[in-house]
Amino acid sequence: MADRRTISFRTAAIAGAILSAVALVALLGIWRSTSDDASTGRAQQRLLTFSGTGSAQLAPDSASISAGVSATGASADEAQDTASAKMTRLVKHMKRQGLSSKQLQTTDVSVYEDYQRKGRFQASQSLTITLDDPSRAGELLGQATQGGADTVNGPSFGLDDKRAGYDEALRMALADARAKADAAAVQMGAQVHDVYAIGEAGANSGGPEPLFAGGAAMESTDAKAVPVEAGTQTVTLNIEVSFTYRG
Repeated sequence: MADRRTISFRTAAIAGAILSAVALVALLGIWRSTSDDASTGRAQQRLLTFSGTGSAQLAPDSASISAGVSATGASADEAQDTASAKMTRLVKHMKRQGLSSKQLQTTDVSVYEDYQRKGRFQASQSLTITLDDPSRAGELLGQATQGGADTVNGPSFGLDDKRAGYDEALRMALADARAKADAAAVQMGAQVHDVYAIGEAGANSGGPEPLFAGGAAMESTDAKAVPVEAGTQTVTLNIEVSFTYRG
């Protein structure tokens, strides 16, 4: 009697394993069928893919200028000390114009022997001034010379917030890609249906060359503002768009 029960249990276990295997095979078959259908659908999807370019013009929202001092001396220390004193006066003067320490950055300090005049040393120091109000660029160029700068360069305009320009550039880039797809569809005797995929190929911003770039010292006794026009900055966007079509 015990042997029959053992045989029955074994038979039931084998039958259960067979049923599980059959169910697994069935599920695999369904999954493969679904995957094959999806792959076939993708393979049969008819697409037109074109690039599009759009750009937007925005007023700059930042600017920077550079001011430098120089000095000579009978030793490197003497030349550097004199240049440092001039730079200290310049920094204090620029801060009196409402600039914070975060807007002022030392960008170059150098001292070297003048080999054309043995025994003489030259030192120079440069200060970069960053502005979040580009309209002050001309005023501060004048103030830099008033504060003792021997050289002034700039302004260089920038665009920190590109969001508004990005939206407009994207709209124009989409329209550009769609126009190309429509033209191709006409030649094929077809019609563009919908956007299938879109991707950004790259974005950049640029602008005109600085309208003022003075390399020589500018003499000024009343800190007159330098005439500066900020112009515009260009935000450019390149995208790639795939369209489905019919016909």
